[in-house]
Amino acid sequence: MGGAGAAANALGGSGSGGAKAGSGGTGSSTTSIPDCLTTLFRGCGKSGCHSAGLSQVDLASSGVEKRLVGVDTPSTSLACKGRKLVTTDGSPSLLLEKIAEATPPCGTKMPLDGTQLSADDLKCVSDWVDTVSTSDVGGP
Repeated sequence: MGGAGAAANALGGSGSGGAKAGSGGTGSSTTSIPDCLTTLFRGCGKSGCHSAGLSQVDLASSGVEKRLVGVDTPSTSLACKGRKLVTTDGSPSLLLEKIAEATPPCGTKMPLDGTQLSADDLKCVSDWVDTVSTSDVGGP
């Protein structure tokens, strides 16, 4: 499985500075969403793919971190079953794999239209994933 190594390679490394959670986000928690991620997620919601009520994973509404951090993917595919959207233990996060890897370990590469996210967008997601903590968002 390509996992964290492939995602980190696609990002040019991991956790090497840049926008960290809490740097311009919506609150003081270490899991608050930085502005770069808020903008990116709004785009995912505007596409009609990840907006409230239209998707299994709403990325557009406030409180998105509580729907991602430490939460199992809603996918029923056997390859995805039991995977965390955003992990807190250093294991690969499905969110990052689906946007960074050419062929994610399960499900479909995002965005669905085939566009590649910019290096800055990928770094923003990677930096945030590196800083999350389940205890800060009330997850399991």
